[in-house]
Amino acid sequence: MDKLEQYRQCIQTILTRHGNYKPKCEEIESELIFDTIHDHYQLMRVAWNGLSRVYHSIIHFDIKNGKIL
Repeated sequence: MDKLEQYRQCIQTILTRHGNYKPKCEEIESELIFDTIHDHYQLMRVAWNGLSRVYHSIIHFDIKNGKIL
């Protein structure tokens, strides 16, 4: 496995593990975003507050120039 693929696998494992933790409020959902084409990876928490969509980025990784940012 090359270095870039190893970084991708490690990031996805970390985000998946953190995504499995359930927020206290049952209405909040975890969303995992894995963009392996552009190497953007993110764990979001999303919910509705009335008619407004509420979302927070919990963890965000990018891979650029062979480095994890």
